Amino acid sequence: MTINRKLHKRFVQQLQATILVMVFPLLAFGQEGQVTIQGHLVDEESGKKLVDVLVVNQTSGDFVYGSEEGNYTIQASKKDLLVFSALGYSSVKVSLKDSISKPTYYVVPKLNKYSIIIKEVKIQAEREVTAITVELENLTRGYRQYQQADAAQSNQLSSPISAVYNQRSKREQSKRRVERLRYLDRKRILLKELIRRSKLNQTELLSEAEQSAFVDHLVKYDYKMVYLTQYELLAYINKECKSWMGAGDTYNVRSRSK
Repeated sequence: MTINRKLHKRFVQQLQATILVMVFPLLAFGQEGQVTIQGHLVDEESGKKLVDVLVVNQTSGDFVYGSEEGNYTIQASKKDLLVFSALGYSSVKVSLKDSISKPTYYVVPKLNKYSIIIKEVKIQAEREVTAITVELENLTRGYRQYQQADAAQSNQLSSPISAVYNQRSKREQSKRRVERLRYLDRKRILLKELIRRSKLNQTELLSEAEQSAFVDHLVKYDYKMVYLTQYELLAYINKECKSWMGAGDTYNVRSRSK
């Protein structure tokens, strides 16, 4: 009986010692499993050691800066997410939750340099007044030719009833309307460019919004600008602008009129 008690006591002591051996390493890491993580950062392409290092514990919010040599040391939990960054490089995120438990880890993340892709931008130089007026003239001539061809096609139909139907059908009307809108939209763009580049003494007084409103006014009387020379067109725009500013003075620019 005495021998059994001694054996039992010895077994309990051995079991306690085994438990302490297993638990002690965990206690050494702290109650929340804190470990030490240290190392440095390198350029992935060249392998060069990086300086201006910052390590942020994204989980806890703690952070540390690297030394002048680029080395870092931070205390964290294994499950925490760490963000490693350096000036001019993309950040890298690391977690040690799946690593073998140990008190200290040496981590050397590899960072890539920033790569910025810039889309190609085409810059069109501002044109001279002559080039703008030539395009205006070609635009008007092209639209007039379209109108003449459309009218001739309608007149060539043998049946007068078919000709009337062709002119009034929804499909033909839609086609004409689309061509008309394309013509006017392009003409507005060219007129605004012409006004901006010509620097006439009246149009120079207009703001951006006023220019748009004045161009809409010009387009309403588009037929008046047909077949004008460059000089005649500029003189007409300047005169029309002065008249437009005085008519009701909607944009309160009369006081700026010269």
